Amino acid sequence: MVTSGLDRVGVRVPNHPLTLDLLSQLNFPLAAPSANPFGYISPTTAMHVEKQLGTKIPYILDGGSCEVGLESTIVGEENGEIIIYRLGGLSVDEIETV
Repeated sequence: MVTSGLDRVGVRVPNHPLTLDLLSQLNFPLAAPSANPFGYISPTTAMHVEKQLGTKIPYILDGGSCEVGLESTIVGEENGEIIIYRLGGLSVDEIETV
């Protein structure tokens, strides 16, 4: 279920105090999908999430509007090479610096 049938798993690294606080209180890893259905524009507020997902999810954390408002940057590794699958709010230079 975590990989959606793929041979890889995505790991999110949040940069929001509310999410980081929640994760610091858990004694287990948290698995969760994106807050938007595949093919839809990413929501930037809790109200957008509620409109898109409604009763399909029991809770929505509302930490205010997104600072960036773009889909997540997705970076992976294949055969020892770093691959950028999708650019989000980080530039290639910022990623390469890390």
